[in-house]
Amino acid sequence: MTVDFQELLEAFEFASAAPEGEARAYLHKITGKVYWQSDLMPDLEPLPDDIDSDDYLVLPDKRDLEL
Repeated sequence: MTVDFQELLEAFEFASAAPEGEARAYLHKITGKVYWQSDLMPDLEPLPDDIDSDDYLVLPDKRDLEL
């Protein structure tokens, strides 16, 4: 899997900027594609139907890492 570091960093910052639980980012372990989800931004690309499968990793935010 190849992951674009800049995209990964942006996803981390996206999830960290919102109040806890209102923004999430997911990484597809096979393709390296990052998916974004926010309760405040409904116009984002829809999440895949299998987002809860083991093929995806929920990216941590600064609170998860205690930063």
